[in-house]
Amino acid sequence: MRRQERHKRTVWIEAVIKFLLQNVPDDPKYASAWPEFERFHPHLRVAIKHAERLGIAALDRVELWQRIARYQTGRLDHDRATRAYGSALAIATEVHGQKSEEVAQIHRQMATNYRAQGNLQQARISYETALAIGRQLRRGVHKNMASDYFSLGCVAMELGDYAHARQYYSSALEADLKLEGKFSENAGRDYTYLGLVSQELGDFTAAWEYYRQALEICEHVFGEVHERVSAAAKNLAGLLQKIGDLANAKQLYKRAIEIDIQLHGDHHPDVAQDYNNLGITEEGMGVQLSALTHYKKALEINRSVYGDMHVKVAINKNNIANILRNEGELVEAEKHYKDAIRVFHKTLGKHHEKTKTAVRNLKRIQEESKPAD
Repeated sequence: MRRQERHKRTVWIEAVIKFLLQNVPDDPKYASAWPEFERFHPHLRVAIKHAERLGIAALDRVELWQRIARYQTGRLDHDRATRAYGSALAIATEVHGQKSEEVAQIHRQMATNYRAQGNLQQARISYETALAIGRQLRRGVHKNMASDYFSLGCVAMELGDYAHARQYYSSALEADLKLEGKFSENAGRDYTYLGLVSQELGDFTAAWEYYRQALEICEHVFGEVHERVSAAAKNLAGLLQKIGDLANAKQLYKRAIEIDIQLHGDHHPDVAQDYNNLGITEEGMGVQLSALTHYKKALEINRSVYGDMHVKVAINKNNIANILRNEGELVEAEKHYKDAIRVFHKTLGKHHEKTKTAVRNLKRIQEESKPAD
């Protein structure tokens, strides 16, 4: 290619790329940006191809490949997103070297894409690579390190590797405490997930302490009425319920109900679930009539939200039937079991465990209703 012609093409391609960078949505993973992005998509690839042939605009090519990857991720085309991120990574590595924050950030983006794809092992490798680069680049603790540790904890949890998940979450907490102090949103998040993984490991004492700390932090950071406070209260209540401390679990569920009603109104699915949880706790305490009242409230809300043919409605019906059976109201109990079975059968199928449990309950009550010989 003659020098003058090459210069003209270089100027033209640089102008095209500048125009694209200014006009193409920089975060096109959301549907609202797709039509605008799709207008430019073919031109992006042509411009990248020409720039590559000319050996120019390397950093701009990295950015354009990342925008393409984010678009493909939004469209759930994770294979194409992986290839686009791979192209960005190759250029960034050539420009910056393997140990740079730019390269580490692309590894994080690739990890997020792998995780959405369900490729958890590869997501773990990419997060570990980003973490290793960050630790080599900086002495001490930094924000990306805490984020990488937390992400690794989440991937390990999804893989069922609870022991390593707890280690990663502990490292995230240690970093966040140094960076932001105890009363921060990220510290509250870390304590929450440490509670979750400790509960999975059967370490209920540790889980209780982590959940307690998470609740305290959420109250301090968000105030008394906030969805994070409600969630923290329910996490702790669920653990207390599991270990048999039903009285304290009941108080926490009642608090969650108060918060969720203030946040969402009294006919919201979250409130229905709260009433159901409270009913289960009260049933365990032997407070049958109060449990029945709360199961009925849950049913009323779920029916108004979902209609009659929904799994949550069937669960409420089954719970109500259990109480009615215990109270000797066998005719009403049988009716509710039949309603639950009909919904379970249609929504989950006859072989689902919930369906089979309800069928067993119905058969048992029918046997109990038979007159003695």
